[in-house]
Amino acid sequence: MNIGVLNSLYYPNEMGGAGRSTRLVVNGLTKCTEFIPIVITTGSKDYVDIVDGVKVYYVDTGNFYWIHDVKDQSNYKKPFWHIVDMYNMVAYRKVTEILQKEKVDILHTNNISGFSVSVWTSAKDLGIPIVHTLRDYHLLCIKSSMFMSNKNCSGQCLKCKLYSAIKKKVSSKVDAVVGVSDFILQKHLKYDYFQNAKVKTYIYNPSPLMNERTIFNDKYRDKLVFGFVGYFAPTKGVEHVLETFVSIDNDGIVLYVYGKSHDKQYENHLRSKYQHKNIVFKGFQSVNEIYSNIDVLIISSLWNEPFPRTLIEAYSYGRPVIATNRGGTNEMIVDSVTGYLYDPDNAEDLKSKVMNMFVMRSRIQDMGKNCLEVSTNFALSTITLKYKNVYEVVGRNND
Repeated sequence: MNIGVLNSLYYPNEMGGAGRSTRLVVNGLTKCTEFIPIVITTGSKDYVDIVDGVKVYYVDTGNFYWIHDVKDQSNYKKPFWHIVDMYNMVAYRKVTEILQKEKVDILHTNNISGFSVSVWTSAKDLGIPIVHTLRDYHLLCIKSSMFMSNKNCSGQCLKCKLYSAIKKKVSSKVDAVVGVSDFILQKHLKYDYFQNAKVKTYIYNPSPLMNERTIFNDKYRDKLVFGFVGYFAPTKGVEHVLETFVSIDNDGIVLYVYGKSHDKQYENHLRSKYQHKNIVFKGFQSVNEIYSNIDVLIISSLWNEPFPRTLIEAYSYGRPVIATNRGGTNEMIVDSVTGYLYDPDNAEDLKSKVMNMFVMRSRIQDMGKNCLEVSTNFALSTITLKYKNVYEVVGRNND
């Protein structure tokens, strides 16, 4: 069975977790003898390459610029880009040709920004069943985040309603919708998307780290090391974490800050403002280096993040997590068992959870073992089997 897997960006052009997660799903499919994945993604020009033994079509969708280069574009271009991206006929034609050429049996779309919902019409016109994985809020929001003015949107604004109207209508062509968390699935169903989907479920992202797992040593470090991992951006709540650790007067606690910012000026501002004995900026490091050097991960996202990849990375290394009670994170943390949830609207709540971890540090090793056990739910083989079941259902319905 030929599975067409479509995502906005793919290796080596990935810019976030969606591309990496999609690539993992593709790698999982290559291990199933009954599936042959063919990847379709956007590119600066049309060409075909082989990645991890899989054929990848890079498609120039004919818009005003390539989505990968969005940060380098003038603001005046962006509204025109979004208009074309509402229903891109160039993408429709090119994707249709690929689906026909490769004799695709099922089209599995992920992030479709840059292609538009026209790809669903491509598949439907050819009688090909469609599985769609929700990885962000692109279908609901022009910014794909439903976050504005430092708070989560309570609903769709008029601009987003108008922008997404055709997306909502064409979503009725999708046969199965899968959220990377139940939160993001329910968010779309609330707005009556995917009305004709026979399957409406959620499947978490897979973890690539199952063979690299480590657990705490019996001996503690001199200090309890907390870690922030990710891009420095207001939506990530990085300043809230830094402010919290500035307020902690305890030589036994330290925060390692891993990552960088797309805005170098903002990054320099943070490094300058938060020079403190409890805070160490570590820059960009490998996953293994990060989780070998921290004891507890902090996920401080202020937006309703659908699925924070850093959470399953931490679990795979046996590291408990303190995270905001927002988005899909709520589903993945068992309070006091694999970590703690906190309310970012309560200025003292994160500090309270950090100090609780410090006082109860004798329990951290047991929590780490709990995290390792939970992490098996994100094994690539487990996630692949769940997608296989979805493919089989839509395949049967199409017979």
